[in-house]
Amino acid sequence: MAQPELRTFKKNVLDEARGRRGKLVCAVLTILRAWHAPGTAVGIKTTLGSFEDWSFRVRSPLMLFGQTDPCESMKTVRENDPDRAALSAILDQWTTKLKIAVPYTVQDIITRAMTDVDFFGALMTVAAAQQGGGISNDRLGRYLVKNNGKVIERLSGDLQKPLIKLRLEKQSG
Repeated sequence: MAQPELRTFKKNVLDEARGRRGKLVCAVLTILRAWHAPGTAVGIKTTLGSFEDWSFRVRSPLMLFGQTDPCESMKTVRENDPDRAALSAILDQWTTKLKIAVPYTVQDIITRAMTDVDFFGALMTVAAAQQGGGISNDRLGRYLVKNNGKVIERLSGDLQKPLIKLRLEKQSG
């Protein structure tokens, strides 16, 4: 199903789960027992951040029984996030049109974008002025402050106060 979160049910799912609680608990315990049996472990190459225990106790048993890795859905969500895509487009243009690790004011960024249609388009998606068809200094400044420090493809913004200068930095790892 393309959008499972929009699914409707004929019965109340919580009431059904409560009514079948004994069978559901038994099924979960059977899965966990099978998981802990010798020789049944599914090796997970990478755990999810600091969720090693969750990866071992929940993620691995699901994969043991042929289910899709739950972490794969996070990748799909990230790839289809329009806000992330907009920021990624801006950072991509920034890396080709401006220098990394050099501070710029919001006006410096807009001035450079005025001479490059791709950079201009990327900034317009997040900071179009309400009137006049240009880029709003205020909107762009607020957008960059809001997204300060977010890492996209090993790049992140670094806001330097009090001058409100921004620079792009490469992240290690």
